[in-house]
Amino acid sequence: MLGILQPGFTMQSGETHHLKRYERYPSLLAVCVTEEQDIEGERLFKMLVERLHEMLDAVDRADIVILTAPLYDDCQPAIVTKTMEAIAAQKKSILKKRFFPIINCGFPESEQITAVAIAIYHKFAISVGFKWAGSLDDRPYSQ
Repeated sequence: MLGILQPGFTMQSGETHHLKRYERYPSLLAVCVTEEQDIEGERLFKMLVERLHEMLDAVDRADIVILTAPLYDDCQPAIVTKTMEAIAAQKKSILKKRFFPIINCGFPESEQITAVAIAIYHKFAISVGFKWAGSLDDRPYSQ
């Protein structure tokens, strides 16, 4: 519905997407090797690569990057780590952007989040050139 009502959006294959704003976008190479042909696996891999490319384009255009993720055993899940690695690999466009993680945890104690997870996100932000914008915890981050 948003793609129909808002001028900056369009519908593609039944999904809402931002309109393309640039003539050229960065290229992305992804390689998948399998032992036998898997048509469904190939389709899913292509979709994952396309969506990763769209996400990296969005990071490139953003002023603030908000990463939301669940907390598993004091740390982010593997798919979030892979996403952070993909963002870090595109160093050209992340300098000076503000980075703000929102972490979802099923435990009521904020220490579940602040003990390790916030430190990991803070280290990631600083190491790739983001400007740390804090988090939703009620205490400031301290190393």
